[in-house]
Amino acid sequence: MNNKEIFNHPAYKYALGIKNGDIIVNNDVKIVTDRFIREVNDSLNGKGDYYFDIRALDKVSKLLKLITMATGPRRGESAYDALAGFQWFFFVNIFCWRHKDDHSLRRYNTATMLIPRKNGKTFISSIIFILLLILEPRYSKFYSVAPDLDLSSQLKTQVDSLIDGSPELARFFKVTNKEITCLVTKNTYKPLANSNNRLDAREPVAFLADEVGALPNGYPIQAMQSGQNLVSNPLGIIISTAYDSLHNPMTAEIERAKDKIVDGELYDPTYFALIYRPDEPKKWATSDKELIKVNPLSQEFPSVKKRLFKDREDAITYADKRQNFLTKFMNIFVDGAQAEQFVTENDLDNSELAQGYDWYGKDVFVGLDFAESRDNFGLAMVTFDESHAKYVAKAWSFFPAGRINEKSKVEGWDYQHSENEGWGYSSGDTTIDYGFVEDFFFKLEEKYGVNIKGFGYDKWNARSTVAKFLAAGYDGIEVPQNAKGLYPGTKLLRESIEDGNFAYDKNDMLKENFMNARMVTDSNLSYFLNKKKSNGKIDMVAAVVDAMSLWEIDEFSNIIGGQANITLL
Repeated sequence: MNNKEIFNHPAYKYALGIKNGDIIVNNDVKIVTDRFIREVNDSLNGKGDYYFDIRALDKVSKLLKLITMATGPRRGESAYDALAGFQWFFFVNIFCWRHKDDHSLRRYNTATMLIPRKNGKTFISSIIFILLLILEPRYSKFYSVAPDLDLSSQLKTQVDSLIDGSPELARFFKVTNKEITCLVTKNTYKPLANSNNRLDAREPVAFLADEVGALPNGYPIQAMQSGQNLVSNPLGIIISTAYDSLHNPMTAEIERAKDKIVDGELYDPTYFALIYRPDEPKKWATSDKELIKVNPLSQEFPSVKKRLFKDREDAITYADKRQNFLTKFMNIFVDGAQAEQFVTENDLDNSELAQGYDWYGKDVFVGLDFAESRDNFGLAMVTFDESHAKYVAKAWSFFPAGRINEKSKVEGWDYQHSENEGWGYSSGDTTIDYGFVEDFFFKLEEKYGVNIKGFGYDKWNARSTVAKFLAAGYDGIEVPQNAKGLYPGTKLLRESIEDGNFAYDKNDMLKENFMNARMVTDSNLSYFLNKKKSNGKIDMVAAVVDAMSLWEIDEFSNIIGGQANITLL
């Protein structure tokens, strides 16, 4: 190949088709393809810090001609002929851009793709591993990680079938139940399952994280990335469809991608991303353009487009099919049918106090969210500021000192930073020192100059501590962890936030808890927070709800006149 042949290549034609308006894509993809055209031209003219390696493109093209499609509408064809334009574009960017000052180093260290179902996601991933096994330096190790071993193994099965169905390649590979080895390079690929503590010892030259939207946390990706610290030419590939969750490792990755692909101070020339999603998600039911731009194969296969239109009609007509269509074919992240986001990030940002609040002389109710001694314990105090007609909250989390590193790794939250900022406190070793928490409660009035009117609590693991507080003369009310007990305080808190009548001392950990929180609604339309359906820790928010429950009782008492003897049971 000579340098000018790039202009006739499917990858370049895909980018050019988008620029000319012949191919419909969303704005995220257009940004990347426009930059590709500009930088290819710069590379040919000797400009820029990176260059397009036409020899690498020639190698990739020759190898893809040796791979035979094992399944699908183009079964029996070579992968070279079967690849769609967007698939070529993804491969070419990963394998063919190099650092100008060191030709052995690829340009991109991270490649992210958000792609709907039925657009060849597993096929793309399989081709990547075959190319890595052949092209990367000898004795390199590659891994795939997924939410479970079954999903990760499905990818290996696809790689197996492509190798087995390609006789010109098969003789160069050894395939076992656990891994695949290229006999020429001695490179190996092995699928791994998600684990909270068994991935750190790996040293991958490259890894691929599949179905990232279904991962419970970002630990598998972080473990793979940390294993690349001593790798000179690392590559991490992150691929997923959308899922019925607004707060997961893939949505976080998409937020990073938005910043890194746009020119500006956060732009990262070593980060590549193809994010196929609608520009106007609310038009999913009415706009053919939004549907087509999210599903790139629909512009190459009329049968795919026809099926998508049929699936959309079903989603419009039948509510039970709507969520699956939105997530899997429109790439719209939505909340699960049984749980929804408690509050929006925008409302939370508007509620945060830029400067510290003066608590001196304030009447407060304290909320306590007890937990198992190995888990987090939430404590919050809430006052009603009459001069501003707002509820104001301050919250803390307590956690076992001996588990800070483990929890930070598994949960993707920096607990040491929270302690440094005063948002949380560690005590004990592998379990919380409840005496430390109790002492903290007893010192609230002296430290902040507040008057504790009472405390609200859930009875889980609370008996001993509650007894001590009651014995010290504090009034306590149990807040049952069911719809009847939680709804009043939850409703008061949510409506106060939405109406701008709630504020909280700056606390990123509390904000994270709020963003994790999911609520469910029962048959009586009563809603309340649900820890199991939430996307992470919510102990601090649960403590705020308990305190708000007492304020709701206090307000009711004032309405009926005098101090009412009210129980939430």
